[in-house]
Amino acid sequence: MFSRFSLTPFEQMQLITEAGKAVDRDGRDVYVTAEGAARLDLPITFLAGATNQIFYPESAQRTLHWLDAEARRREIQSGKPGAGEYKLMLIPDYGHMDLFIGRNAARDVSRRIVEELDRFN
Repeated sequence: MFSRFSLTPFEQMQLITEAGKAVDRDGRDVYVTAEGAARLDLPITFLAGATNQIFYPESAQRTLHWLDAEARRREIQSGKPGAGEYKLMLIPDYGHMDLFIGRNAARDVSRRIVEELDRFN
């Protein structure tokens, strides 16, 4: 039914699920660290379907709060503002992949994604 493909990403997803946070392919905590947050000191918009039952919108909200707190900590330590700008675009009545391939995704979601990207032109 399927052609050949790598199982490595699925193995890492299992490690992430077991750890309850993003880890590398060896299960090491290299992302959810102060250094990891510093590498993400840039504008990030999280996109989530409000009814997503695979990746709950609350996890995006927790990540956003963590990045904000780390950015504030860096600002206090360095005395200069960070570049990070984090926000959550929560789409009502959408779940997981229907954000991209749903019947009305082009009308309800794609336009909002393009508007968000246009902020940086």
